[in-house]
Amino acid sequence: MQIFTGIVLYLCYWWLAFMIALPCCLRVNGQEQAGFADSAPTNPNIGYKILIATCGAAIMWGITYAMIHYKVINILEL
Repeated sequence: MQIFTGIVLYLCYWWLAFMIALPCCLRVNGQEQAGFADSAPTNPNIGYKILIATCGAAIMWGITYAMIHYKVINILEL
């Protein structure tokens, strides 16, 4: 796997993991406040979700890299 291909694949995995992690563990206040939507979360924990997405993407990328490196799958035959 070339460096550019590995980076692009990691970014795709990271974006997928981040979109999966976004709706997890959300708590809605439920009280009406001026200027805020009723469905706005009280504490979205974006930093924690970025960390989860980074770790998840690294795991997925590592599995994909190992499968390509040990020729479990061959990219040229696909």
